[in-house]
Amino acid sequence: MSQSASKTRSPADTEVAPRLSIITVCKNAESIIGSTIHSVLQQSSSEIEFLILDGDSTDDTMGVIQQVGKGAPSVRSEPDNGIYHAMNKGIQRATGEFLLFLNAGDTLLNTQTVESLLRVIDCSPSADVYHGAVLWFDPKTAQSRYKPGRRDSHANLFRGALNHQAMFFRREAFDRIGAYDESFRLAGDYEWVLRAKRKHHCRFERLDACSSVFLLGGHSTSGDHDDLIKSECKRARDMYYGSWDKLKYRVWIRARKILGI
Repeated sequence: MSQSASKTRSPADTEVAPRLSIITVCKNAESIIGSTIHSVLQQSSSEIEFLILDGDSTDDTMGVIQQVGKGAPSVRSEPDNGIYHAMNKGIQRATGEFLLFLNAGDTLLNTQTVESLLRVIDCSPSADVYHGAVLWFDPKTAQSRYKPGRRDSHANLFRGALNHQAMFFRREAFDRIGAYDESFRLAGDYEWVLRAKRKHHCRFERLDACSSVFLLGGHSTSGDHDDLIKSECKRARDMYYGSWDKLKYRVWIRARKILGI
């Protein structure tokens, strides 16, 4: 095991809770899970707990995890009822002060990412959720695109989701707000953010930093599930925005498009 890998802890390693629990959910991800594991194990911070929730893969995902992780991540492989069911299981197991969901194929930006962002968070410690920018990486073209963090105003959240791969959740926020709604297949993170912001008035803080690389081509970006994503996002908006707000924000969005802003 490399020196950097040995810094990552499993829940039983110490009685002192880690600052950050990184939760990775995967299924049949043998070709992409290795890069995710490498990016976590190479972090300079020693305040990381790394949890992998595998959905009973039928390929060699577990073999790759065992080979690349060398025992550093805490791994559980069992059937689940979808991505948000798996993520909720990760929340239940996590012991960190903060949680980050880094799914198979996604990676941390560099080896200093966690250490740097924890320092930034410590300078403004009152938010429930911190979020920032990501790089979108297209493996077909080998091109990257910078995706800035969306402002978390009610109007901007009506337009769409935050960068989930760059969201650092305070663990206790899930205790107050609840887990992900498992009736959603692909937009459960969007519903959770709207619930936190609109119903529970949680404080979000946008960070002027890029933390993760998001691998395009998964369920949410392949194009195969666009209708489902649109339907679930509409359902989430209908749950937390009234008729007047929806009209107001649609006019605002249309006006910005006309003005080119």
